[in-house]
Amino acid sequence: MHISNSLQVFSTMRTIRRGERTLRVADGHEVEVKGIGSFSLDLASGFSLQLDDVLFVPSLKRNLILVSALDNSGYIVEFGNNKCIIKFNYIQIFSTPLIDKLYMISPDSVMNVCDKSNKCKCDNETSSKLWHCRLGHISKGRMERLIREEILQPLDFSDSQQCTDCIKGKFAKTIKKGATRSMGLL
Repeated sequence: MHISNSLQVFSTMRTIRRGERTLRVADGHEVEVKGIGSFSLDLASGFSLQLDDVLFVPSLKRNLILVSALDNSGYIVEFGNNKCIIKFNYIQIFSTPLIDKLYMISPDSVMNVCDKSNKCKCDNETSSKLWHCRLGHISKGRMERLIREEILQPLDFSDSQQCTDCIKGKFAKTIKKGATRSMGLL
């Protein structure tokens, strides 16, 4: 399975119970898997690489894409000449060099890692929506303060709108499994 250490990239995810699933890493330790989900990786080539059954493991330092899972999803992966090439329908969609014994996907080969469900996909570096996502969904007031303090360049707030993820984060969970309501006093 693919592995991600960032919760923000997931378009769908289901959390799993503590201790339900662990992952053994290279040094022999087991780390806890917090959830399983899917997201699409928007490549600079314009292709959207759909990754399903991705494990959410926040304690890992790197995200991993499993070649055999890509193969099962219909992608063709070729290795050679210190390069990894990923193809779909025999058309090359991505290529990456071998760096320190790993084929690494560089940030500039990926469009927008903030939110893969196209809610904050922006090409404009002065977009307030883009910076809202990049800065961990901070408020408009805080972004304006960062602009006043010259930490951020001036932003275009014309694309500012209600963030669905922020709204979802404020909802209280209404279903309490196993809870029963008392019919009488005490």
